[in-house]
Amino acid sequence: MDTKILKPTEKTMKYAAKLLKKNYVIGFPTETVYGLGANALSKEAVSRIFKAKNRPEDNPLIVHIHDIDQLEDITYPMNDVENKLAERFWPGPLSIVLKAKSSMPKNVTAGLDTVAIRMPAHPIARDLIKISGLAIAAPSANISGRPSATSAKHVFKDFNGMIPLVIDGGNSQFGLESTVVKVLDNYIIILRPGAITKEMLQEVALVKDGEIDNTDTPLSPGMKHPHYHPNAKITLVKGTSNGEIKSKIKQLIAAEKRQAFFGFKYLINQDLFSKYREVVGKDRLFDYAQNLYSFFRECDEENIEEIIIHQVPKKGLGYAIMNRIEKASDIIV
Repeated sequence: MDTKILKPTEKTMKYAAKLLKKNYVIGFPTETVYGLGANALSKEAVSRIFKAKNRPEDNPLIVHIHDIDQLEDITYPMNDVENKLAERFWPGPLSIVLKAKSSMPKNVTAGLDTVAIRMPAHPIARDLIKISGLAIAAPSANISGRPSATSAKHVFKDFNGMIPLVIDGGNSQFGLESTVVKVLDNYIIILRPGAITKEMLQEVALVKDGEIDNTDTPLSPGMKHPHYHPNAKITLVKGTSNGEIKSKIKQLIAAEKRQAFFGFKYLINQDLFSKYREVVGKDRLFDYAQNLYSFFRECDEENIEEIIIHQVPKKGLGYAIMNRIEKASDIIV
């Protein structure tokens, strides 16, 4: 199969919608990461997502919609807290786990009676859903377990020859997958942290600590299986102070290894590493998140053996960042 990367012209969008209606899988941008999308109500189309990604069958998908009216055919009515979440954060990087109707294929829900729903804010994603007239099931556009795709070239790298189209919408805005929540007894439970933070959710309702007991099948992607890992070994450096972190990093440096560092400039001398990424910007945690996966992929391209990365505070966006890094890490020092 010839995989094309096309800009989101009117012609491209009509072509993409046509492919989706024929049960093909395509890559497209969202504000979080790129998605690998297919018709959510077609069991055949959804099965192609799992095959392309080599995704475990017990890992449910997130369904993307354009407007609330699309929920009528796929989920039961939302409760008061769920409605408040939707009103506050949709369109945006929040997925809400809702009670699914029988119209939703079981391979989307991993056999559960619930499905995670998101209304993306990215204009290309929204246009694609609207033009196709379909709810689109779309996990991140990467081979399962690997770093998520934050550009069209990342999607092409993983799925060249496997899907017909990648719509190029530039680099992802947030760089991390959506926050996924479940409302239980009027409490909000965070199943996967993301750009919609605990602090933001607390403005809607009480956020309860801990996860739902869900036996062997997770309610949300990112809860069970290994994720986000590049080829290189990842060493996460923790410490109670910047001085302790600096000291640990110095002890890890090995001249005989192709090592890379990702983090803040004040914690490292860039000349000590084969590859180095300084995270800068007014909102440093935002930059940290936005660049994380792309750096992992750059290291793969340059055959880096070890990535040294340091912790960030577990508050606000830092909670989501550390969730991803800890899941990807091989060693924590």
